[in-house]
Amino acid sequence: GMNLQQVELNFSADVDPYFTATVVLSIGEGVVSGEIEIEEAYLKSLSLPGSLQLKAGKYLAGLSRLASQHLHNLDFATTSIPVILMIGGEMRQYGIELSWLTPLPFYLRLSLDVSYGGSMAFPISDPSRPVLSGHLKLYFDLSSSWGLLIGGGIANGVWAREERSAADI
Repeated sequence: GMNLQQVELNFSADVDPYFTATVVLSIGEGVVSGEIEIEEAYLKSLSLPGSLQLKAGKYLAGLSRLASQHLHNLDFATTSIPVILMIGGEMRQYGIELSWLTPLPFYLRLSLDVSYGGSMAFPISDPSRPVLSGHLKLYFDLSSSWGLLIGGGIANGVWAREERSAADI
């Protein structure tokens, strides 16, 4: 049989010479009922000095590679169990991110987030305590058709994850 997990509509536009706006709407479990959810809605800067970029609104956190991808971008039909158990799947958050693309001969991007998380691991349970996170992405060209992407992240905030096992998922 055929199964439709989710339908996404992605709207993006240049606001002015300095910012772009993106809105991602999804129709998931409620496809029949027509229930629409705003997955992402954010502004992103285009030309800040010093190779800096600012992102603000509701967006998927870059804390891990899998947690920052939409359902249709995953290699499998569902999110991997380690990502679900560690950070609760997709980390949709309300916040602001400042990132810096370094002027090195290889790709190195550093990012800092101040946000109110939106996953099982970092729910919006205490508005007075934001989630602080940082991440780094490093990419090297190994040949004309191969590359190596390495990254890492760290987060500090309200950890309200329920104890779960793989059998619960």
